[in-house]
Amino acid sequence: PLARRAWAFQERFLAPRTIHFTADRILCECEEQVVCELWPEGIPEELYPSKSRFPKGACSTEWSRALQIYSRAHLTYSKDKLVAISGVARHFQKQNHDQYIAGLWRKNFVRQMCWAVDMKIDEEIKPCVDAKTNLYQGPSWSWASADRPITWEVYA
Repeated sequence: PLARRAWAFQERFLAPRTIHFTADRILCECEEQVVCELWPEGIPEELYPSKSRFPKGACSTEWSRALQIYSRAHLTYSKDKLVAISGVARHFQKQNHDQYIAGLWRKNFVRQMCWAVDMKIDEEIKPCVDAKTNLYQGPSWSWASADRPITWEVYA
């Protein structure tokens, strides 16, 4: 449940290492691999897919991938969407030295506006507490305005 929370996404993304306590083992995750006592050289890809790992670079593809993961996370209040990812945005900005504009980067602004709601996602997305109030989340051209998971894959 914690891994599904948007605020936890930022905390996990920014941490250089994470320890996961599961029902039957302890997993240690860093930027390079995930290990445990059973697999000290790394957990097999089929058990811990790399798609669940976070991109750490600063290119627009990695930002888009991070947002695809983040957009699946649950927020209690939709107004927190950009705030809950602001630390991750600062991480990217330190590397790309670009201007951050409502969830997008100036250098790839037009390309990043080509997001879409991911219609392939079947998982239940819990609406935010304030979802019915039409509270401003961000400009309509930004992924931040969507209350569903997003993707760029349809335009790649």
